[in-house]
Amino acid sequence: MNKSLILLTVLLFQVLAASVVINEVCYDPDGADTGKEWIELYNAGNTDVNLNGCKIYSGGSTYSLNYVFPHFILRPGRFVLIGGDAVPNTHFTHNFSFQNGGSESDAIRFVNADSTYTDTVIYDEPNTNALIDDSGLPATLFALMCLRLQSGTSH
Repeated sequence: MNKSLILLTVLLFQVLAASVVINEVCYDPDGADTGKEWIELYNAGNTDVNLNGCKIYSGGSTYSLNYVFPHFILRPGRFVLIGGDAVPNTHFTHNFSFQNGGSESDAIRFVNADSTYTDTVIYDEPNTNALIDDSGLPATLFALMCLRLQSGTSH
């Protein structure tokens, strides 16, 4: 395989993975969090995306790896739901340990398999730990919490 074909393949993969966005999260459900936290990703593009090797990180004082995807094709305009044992209708079951926010910023980040694309949701403030957003700089804009997401009743 020549170098230009390899480069084209890498660039195509980056463009495809860039269409995957965090659609909804439940990081602090009512009561105990164990088995109730979840994340929903959406393919906003018009091409299939293989999520194999893509990762979900959670952020508190730093970003920590929380989940690595197995082979899964996310079709255009479709969603994938990953959640704990108590979350119905998941595509993948995983008991996340997201930070609950509160007095400082916390985050959830999707990273494509080769780490060239991220989609990050940073919630609560102030950002005393200087969590990095998708620009590569400490975040200054934060997601608003929706009661629907907090209760964990929608996905």
